[in-house]
Amino acid sequence: MSAKFIQKVIEFSKTLLDPRKGRNKSYSYSEIFMATYSVFHMQSQSFLVHQQRLKHKFATHNGKTLFGFDEIPSENQMRNVMDALNPCDLKPLTDSLFSGIDLNEFKAEGGLVIALDGVQYFSSAKVSCACCIKKEHESGTRYYHSMLCPVLIHPEQKCVLPMAPEFITPQDGEKKQDCEINTAKRWCAEQRSWLQDNHVTILGDDLFSRAPFVKQLLGYFGVRFLLVAKPTSHIYLQSWLSPYAESDYETVRTTEKRGKKKRIYTYKIYKDVPLNGDADAPIVNYFEMQVENENGKISYKNSWITNHKIDKTNIHRIARMGRDRWKIENEAFNILKTKGYNLEHNFGHGKKNLAKILACFNLLAFWVHHLMALHDKLYQTARSHFGARVRFFQTLSVVTSIQIFESWERLLAFMSDVFARDKI
Repeated sequence: MSAKFIQKVIEFSKTLLDPRKGRNKSYSYSEIFMATYSVFHMQSQSFLVHQQRLKHKFATHNGKTLFGFDEIPSENQMRNVMDALNPCDLKPLTDSLFSGIDLNEFKAEGGLVIALDGVQYFSSAKVSCACCIKKEHESGTRYYHSMLCPVLIHPEQKCVLPMAPEFITPQDGEKKQDCEINTAKRWCAEQRSWLQDNHVTILGDDLFSRAPFVKQLLGYFGVRFLLVAKPTSHIYLQSWLSPYAESDYETVRTTEKRGKKKRIYTYKIYKDVPLNGDADAPIVNYFEMQVENENGKISYKNSWITNHKIDKTNIHRIARMGRDRWKIENEAFNILKTKGYNLEHNFGHGKKNLAKILACFNLLAFWVHHLMALHDKLYQTARSHFGARVRFFQTLSVVTSIQIFESWERLLAFMSDVFARDKI
């Protein structure tokens, strides 16, 4: 099964048109693509160096047997060639991999749940391009590359699945810098049919609970939203609610026990309220949540706006869905930044698309690993012998640097057999 997912990437790489001109091509476009991808999949910057050594000694290597490329290009060659690849060209591959997910496993409250947030993947005080977002600091100007990363989540599942990103980059004809909210508007417009067909609930932080974005989502039939709305940033909404008597809103209390600990949840529900003071202000439902322990100590407070129909029968589930927005940080961005993927590491900037493409390769490796973890029993068994994800990939890197495996099945079977005897 592991080979199945890697094979999808290999087959896709062979469909790409080679933009290079001239006849002096020592490496095929597919070989350069797969060699670049292999570094991210193995989470080892030295993977190709080890394979070059193995090839010199044995006339073959794991890059060929596991990833389908024979010739091993240099780092500069990979950067130069991949710089010309457009991230949009990767869409058929991401769509193909995404089709391997059973969306029914992610449905909640009658549809899918997508959390939106931005993440940075390149930063420099010296290197920049026309696509960079720049910020002024006390030490001078700094240049960034960022992307909006939609993430598919579910309240009952720990794992999350990032979708194809939308890059935060200056748009043609626009003088102002691009921003996270404008990028979210573009992504939602492009994905409108998919959002409607899957009755998606969009989750977002306080940045997204603004009238223009809310109006856009209200115009999509069947699409719901659940957006954090801080009282300090929604002054008009708070002034509208302040005269409400207790009879004007619904108060719901529920208790939840986890072991010996008891948590008391209190909700205040306000229906059909204006988001701001404009004549055409969007009408939303608003609710506040407070969590306290049995001693009355408050451990959590938050508030949201939504177009979900909310009442005492579903408010606890809806609020939990809103709180699960943090999974985009804990189960997606945190893993991509600190658990071997090193998303924020400056892998390269290039002159055109390199930074974007390398960020896409990082996400691509994350998707393939996720599919393996879901559907490949051999991969699941091999992973189970290692505690932390980082240890598994560190061991994978060491093993493939000293021994050649004719297939993924042989490699994973070897790791399962050797390390099952003594769990790390």
